[in-house]
Amino acid sequence: MAKNQNKKIKEPSVVIKPLGKLGGLDGIHITLIILLVLALIILLYITYAKQSIIVLTNQSSSNQTLNLTNCQYGYSNNSCITPLHNATQIKKIFENFLASYTYTNTSLSVIPYTSEVNQIKEYYSPNTKTWILTVPEKYLNTNSTFIFSAIINDLNVTQILPSVQTIKPTLSSKNSVSGYGYISLLNKTSCITSNSTPIYWFIDPYAAGSISGLSYLENIQNKFNTTVAPEIDILYTQSSQEVANQYGLQNATLIGKYLFCSSKQPNFNKFVFTLNASYQNQYVSPNELNSIAKNSELNISQLTQCISSSQTVINRQSVLADYYNVTSSSSVIIGCKYQAIPQTAYQTLCSIKSMNC
Repeated sequence: MAKNQNKKIKEPSVVIKPLGKLGGLDGIHITLIILLVLALIILLYITYAKQSIIVLTNQSSSNQTLNLTNCQYGYSNNSCITPLHNATQIKKIFENFLASYTYTNTSLSVIPYTSEVNQIKEYYSPNTKTWILTVPEKYLNTNSTFIFSAIINDLNVTQILPSVQTIKPTLSSKNSVSGYGYISLLNKTSCITSNSTPIYWFIDPYAAGSISGLSYLENIQNKFNTTVAPEIDILYTQSSQEVANQYGLQNATLIGKYLFCSSKQPNFNKFVFTLNASYQNQYVSPNELNSIAKNSELNISQLTQCISSSQTVINRQSVLADYYNVTSSSSVIIGCKYQAIPQTAYQTLCSIKSMNC
């Protein structure tokens, strides 16, 4: 009995997070097709909304003193129509709803990062007591814009009908899309500084688009230099688990260790470039990784030493992912409060640092 009590519980060798498999790029291209459909559907909503903006009933023959210009939503029985929620409240609810798409684990999870929330438009329908909201969706790195919409019940704002009725977030979010390209995280305190703003770059190397997404980090470093402090956080998800099922767990997780340890060296960007040039969305062997490291002129002795002790640190990074409720790779946490994706991280930094980039 005493013998069993003296046994120490070992920390798991590798932490695999049951998170989304979508990467930062492939899902976005699928979303482009879906948003084309949204553009057609929204035309029906806008037509419906505009037809019911103004309701006139029991209008006095003398019009008395009622001034239509003072009734934003029309009038009924000689009284202005007043919705239960005002436009500001409804917009906030809509921004929360948009943020909820982060948890859909579909290609639509990109919606929070493509929504131009500064251009949200709202329409109130007195007949049905509903709000119709629209927001342009700007496809990343292009000038193409599409429209996303939703109908919100003014009497019960939890009843939200998006224009894509078959794909609706099952989890509500208290986070909100507060600017193009990023989400503001609830109950998280901003740590943006002019000296060194932390950036937590969560990546599962085998998730689609994650390796190529690292190329955006170099642009950030070139622009912001020492005013940002990027950190590569390895987050093994189902994508790595699938590789592990075929090649073994230690082999599957080795690429994450190489990325984490090479990020501690000056030639990290060269390693990422070389890896990305040869990466074919499939398993990378230890020999290939070693060859890429040498071609990238990394300090192999320092790299080997780091890799041998890296798993404990990487496991602890999964705790950081839990704290920020990271649900996909790649996810970028900026300034301890804002969540972006690789394609929007640069613009997010420009916005929250109030810089003209």
